Amino acid sequence: MTVLAAPTVGGDWIGEVSIAPDQPRSDGVLGTGTSFTTTADPTDPAGVLAVPIGVETGGSEGQQLLLVVTPAAATTVRVLRDGQEVARSAVSGSGAAMRVPRPTAGLVVEALDASGATIASGQVSKQGSQRTIQTDTWNQE
Repeated sequence: MTVLAAPTVGGDWIGEVSIAPDQPRSDGVLGTGTSFTTTADPTDPAGVLAVPIGVETGGSEGQQLLLVVTPAAATTVRVLRDGQEVARSAVSGSGAAMRVPRPTAGLVVEALDASGATIASGQVSKQGSQRTIQTDTWNQE
């Protein structure tokens, strides 16, 4: 996974996430990614970056895949809506991929340490203007 981000003139941040799985998926996709915008600095190693991956319809039904990058000390990620936990996942490496309920607007993402204390929190980034990008074997030539 690669995350690129840059500040904008207005103070927000824009970025792009590229994901290359260890093995190609059964549909031939070798990699995927998406762009995002956020008000928080996604380069802060003590912060949380949560980016919706794939198409978010904006509807209130179904679930959304969420990629969460956490501080090094995080062991768990939990997601809250109106103070109620709606999703939880163990951290692997420096983050987690998890399913959360739609819509993602208003969700709060918390990174927890081994004792269960919150060490960082933030909101889910907005998907950028670029559509989800997929690379398959046809694109490799």
